[in-house]
Amino acid sequence: MENHPIEELKGIGEKTGKLFRRLGIETTEDLLSYYPRAYDAYKDPVPIGQIKEGAVEAVEGVLTKTPDLIRFGGLQMVSLTLRDLTGTLQVCWYNMPYMRSNLKAQSRWIFRGRVVKKRGRLVMEQPELFHPEDYGEKLHFMQPIYGQTKGLGNKAITKAVGQALSARPMIREYLPARIRGKYQLAPPFMEGQSARPPSVGCGVSRRMGRLWIETLASSLCQSPLPPERGEVSTVKEILMNLLYLSDVFCPWCYGFGSVMRRILAECPDLPVRVLGGDLMDEPLTLSEMKEEHPSIREFFARLEATTGQPVDTFLGILDGAGSGGPDWRMCSPEIGLALAALKTLAPGHDVDQLEAFQRAFYGEGRDVLDPAVQRDIALRGGVDPVVFDAACADRAVRERAEREAV
Repeated sequence: MENHPIEELKGIGEKTGKLFRRLGIETTEDLLSYYPRAYDAYKDPVPIGQIKEGAVEAVEGVLTKTPDLIRFGGLQMVSLTLRDLTGTLQVCWYNMPYMRSNLKAQSRWIFRGRVVKKRGRLVMEQPELFHPEDYGEKLHFMQPIYGQTKGLGNKAITKAVGQALSARPMIREYLPARIRGKYQLAPPFMEGQSARPPSVGCGVSRRMGRLWIETLASSLCQSPLPPERGEVSTVKEILMNLLYLSDVFCPWCYGFGSVMRRILAECPDLPVRVLGGDLMDEPLTLSEMKEEHPSIREFFARLEATTGQPVDTFLGILDGAGSGGPDWRMCSPEIGLALAALKTLAPGHDVDQLEAFQRAFYGEGRDVLDPAVQRDIALRGGVDPVVFDAACADRAVRERAEREAV
């Protein structure tokens, strides 16, 4: 595919190009590799009585009067009150006085934003504003949410991505039909294809999904593979292997272990490549997890009942965390480094090595970020602990861990 400076896209001049460069985007290929950090589903407006505190909601209403403009201190607030048969909702915008001129009495609008509670009242702050017909075009479609920078919003980035996708030339198909069918991937990109976002419930967009798989596979081609599997040098070859994405600290990944063992028992010759997850990209302690998820104990009980994977020992540690017992940290990049070291030193045992850490953490109740525990796991896997420590400090192993974090 041809690669062009970002400024060649319509509407992007020198000034906007500099904003894209703040995000590390210099070319159209950089833009297509700048994946959304999340997707936002636009759903039907709901009655005011059904909105929930902390949620992003959409409500529809007719204004009975022009909103008020309130000034206090150095702050300006445009405020209005919506009412229906089910309740009342205050809607406000801070330091956006021009919103008042857009909102005339007797006009119908859809307001969409996060709802908070202030002084016992529900308030929707800084909502998006839509004419009903405009909102209908977004309804039931997932809208990508990109990382942004000051002066460059999500709307501008989304528009630029659409242009870049539409301009992508036709290429020859090489992805296996079973991969395209399983993940509902788009065909090779060609001029004039629509960049319309996916409908709610259909997963990642077919087109961006294809880009993600292409990029992932291309990066994996640069990773060292076990010698007995031979050299993998093309995207097509890497896609013929099973890529197993799993995070040591993900409870459901631990629960899936029994399923993975059955798969390998039925397909013993299946080449498997384990990639690390990024569930805990920032350190999180057990006590913090309990505070964020008050029903976590019920969750683990359901996990054990559903999968048969034991968690009793771990629950005992969890109960004591923050109450005098050990309060372990969980951090995916740190455990990813230990896994990368083991995979480098003892290639061809990806699943066994992953399960050794999962079993130690959830099944045996051990702190897998403790270097002593990691050395013991390495020793059980036939790796000299001293050599393991050296591998963890090796630059090439660190780069591999970063590359395999998905």
